[in-house]
Amino acid sequence: MVFKLDLVENNNSLSTQIEHIIPGVIALLTALVLVIISILGPLGSKNIIYRTSITGTNQLIGQDLINLIFIAPICLIAGVLQLRKHRHAKFYLNFPGIYLVYSGLVYAIGSEWGNPLYDSLEANSHHFVWLFLYLSISGVILLIYSFSKFTTEDSPLLSKKFKRASVFFWGGLLSIFAIERVFTINEVIIHGTNASTTYSVAPMLFWMIKCFDLIFMITIGYLGIYLYLFHYKSAYGFVITTLGALLTMGIAVVSMQFVMLLNDDPLSSVFRTLFFIIASGVVISIYLKMTNILNKELIKSYLR
Repeated sequence: MVFKLDLVENNNSLSTQIEHIIPGVIALLTALVLVIISILGPLGSKNIIYRTSITGTNQLIGQDLINLIFIAPICLIAGVLQLRKHRHAKFYLNFPGIYLVYSGLVYAIGSEWGNPLYDSLEANSHHFVWLFLYLSISGVILLIYSFSKFTTEDSPLLSKKFKRASVFFWGGLLSIFAIERVFTINEVIIHGTNASTTYSVAPMLFWMIKCFDLIFMITIGYLGIYLYLFHYKSAYGFVITTLGALLTMGIAVVSMQFVMLLNDDPLSSVFRTLFFIIASGVVISIYLKMTNILNKELIKSYLR
């Protein structure tokens, strides 16, 4: 009986070690994959050729850029903290989860494979599909693992004034975004295209982005607001996940729009760029208040 008990304890210890190691290694590999895709893509050596429009390529450059300078370092920090068993590793593992799922899908299936407009392109992005799928798979794993680690003790006390103000701006900006997406889709349904012609030049990418935004980003955005208001402590993990998704996607869109503006892309929009800068700023302020991850003492603990 004693032998069996010791065996169970040893197994529990081993499972705990594996539980810490695997997510950490996955996060580190994700950082490496993001760097490889960014370097080989249109931002870098252009070895990866996507079957998409000039606007689509500019957006991919913006996405590669933000992956290289922001998402990959976050994944690197997440992996290191997780392997060191730091209690705040879950915040960094959780932060890019939904964005990684989105990025992998856009890279893998966002190209215009059946569109004759791009027959002249010698596209080869399908040769790198396992890298793209890895991003989505790692996003799912990191998201589920980190989500299970949040408790009611992680949620800081927030004043009613802050909660009311954050819901006002969060809900208002999300509603503007949702209305724009619904309007654009209805425009295509009624007229066969949209005013900006993004549908005409890249219909696959159009539906990929619009459907993902409506199914995931906007849906979880509103659900996050509800849980934030009425079940803040018990649903803290979901609220943080929602804010992380909105923030990473917002920053990525800002990067895409900047690249489009710099390259004089006809479909670039100063208004859209400003909107997402403001929206990202609002979400950043809420996220930092709710996580306190930039606390000086916490940052010192990362370096110990």
